[in-house]
Amino acid sequence: MKTTVLIGKLSEVSKELEAAKRPNLDDPENYFEDSIGYLTLQRQQLELMAALIVQTYRTKDYHAPTVQDLQSRVKDLNRIIQGHHDKLANLDALKSKI
Repeated sequence: MKTTVLIGKLSEVSKELEAAKRPNLDDPENYFEDSIGYLTLQRQQLELMAALIVQTYRTKDYHAPTVQDLQSRVKDLNRIIQGHHDKLANLDALKSKI
């Protein structure tokens, strides 16, 4: 993917993230859904940052410390998002029993 395309996509995702509703613990009914959406945007932003670094880095080194840090954060976000999906499914299951 071209650098200009990556920059454009990163700009779009960053604007979406800035405008996105942050998860609010005071709104438990929507917390997990809001969190999933917000964290997904964060994950996309980090993935694009990592791709942009690799794209512009002379050796195209996926093992550069900065890229590895970003990829580690993406893995953390994936785990958190999956946990929120699981909790949301559990809540839906409990609601259906009521």
